[in-house]
Amino acid sequence: MIDNKNSILLLDVLSILLFVIVTIMVVGHGNITILDKFVYDSIPNLRSFELTSVFVSVTNILSPENLSVLALIVVLLFAWKKKLHAVSIFIIGVGGALLSGVLIKAIAGIARPVSILVVETGKSFPSNHAVVATAFFSLIFYCLYKKIPGIIGKTIFGVVCLALIVVTDFSRIYLSAHWFSDILGGTFLALFWVFLSIMISEFLHHKKLWQKF
Repeated sequence: MIDNKNSILLLDVLSILLFVIVTIMVVGHGNITILDKFVYDSIPNLRSFELTSVFVSVTNILSPENLSVLALIVVLLFAWKKKLHAVSIFIIGVGGALLSGVLIKAIAGIARPVSILVVETGKSFPSNHAVVATAFFSLIFYCLYKKIPGIIGKTIFGVVCLALIVVTDFSRIYLSAHWFSDILGGTFLALFWVFLSIMISEFLHHKKLWQKF
C-alpha cells in the first residue's frame, strides 16, 4: 500500500503532468495523433465475431453510468458501516474524475474515430470509460486491500482490479469508440483524482475531523 505522503504527492503531480502533456498533444495535433492512427488502423486485424461480442458486452456492462451507480452503492455501504474515510475517498475520487472528465471532453471537442461496431455520441477526449473505470477500481483496491486476507489473496484482488481497468480500456479501442490518446488521457486524469482523494481524506482523517460527524 501507499503510505508515504511524499510518494502520493509525487504520483499525483506526475499524473496531472502526464495528462496535461497528452492533452496538449491531442489538442495541438502533435505526434500522439500518429500513434492514434497507427492503433486505429491496426485494430481491425485483431477482430473476430467472438471477440467483438465479448468487448461489446464489456463496454456496456462496465459503462461510466453503471460504474457510477455502483460507486454510489459502495458509498452508501461505507456510510452505513460508518467508514467515512472511505466515503470521502470515493466521493472525491470517482466524483471528481467523472465531473472533470465530462467538462474537459466538452471543452476539448475532439471528434471520435469512425466505428462500424458501436454507435457513440458526444466528443472523444478523454474517455469517460477509462476515467471512471480507473478511478473506481483503483479506489476499490485501495479501500479494501487491507481487508483481503493473505498476500496471495491481496495479489489476486489487485490483479482482478487491474484486469477490469485494462479490459474496459481495450474494449473502447477495439470497438473504435475512442482513440488511444483518449484512453491515456482518461487514465492519467483518473489517477490524479485517485491520489488527490487519498491525500485529502488522509489529511481529514489525521486531523480527526471525522469525529465531528
